[in-house]
Amino acid sequence: MLNFSAYFQEAVVEDPNENYRIRKCTIYYYLEDDTVHILEPKIANSGIPQGVFLKRHLVPKPGQIETYKWRDFSVGSNIEFYGRVFRIYDADEFTRSFYANEGITLSACEALPDDLFVKTRAMVNMK
Repeated sequence: MLNFSAYFQEAVVEDPNENYRIRKCTIYYYLEDDTVHILEPKIANSGIPQGVFLKRHLVPKPGQIETYKWRDFSVGSNIEFYGRVFRIYDADEFTRSFYANEGITLSACEALPDDLFVKTRAMVNMK
């Protein structure tokens, strides 16, 4: 199983101080059957349903019958699942080793963009 750290940006229209949220996820790619599973860690009091984001199944590429394969995933790239674009910013050691054994070097971990929700929560918790 390949394990990628990813995020997507979601617009926030209810709060004038917050334009978007950065929602972190883990993308799991199962080599045995080419299925994909996405989990989002739960953040207390975020007001957003979290947990299983995408149940494990074969995911077709946008506008195609062909499904995603392991070569379609790379650190520093965007990948689209059902109209939502995820930015892959890191991979675990096993995944990096797997790609290295296949002759592919994955990019270094990218920094996450600022998330106003997380910053605001941290400031409130400091008070």
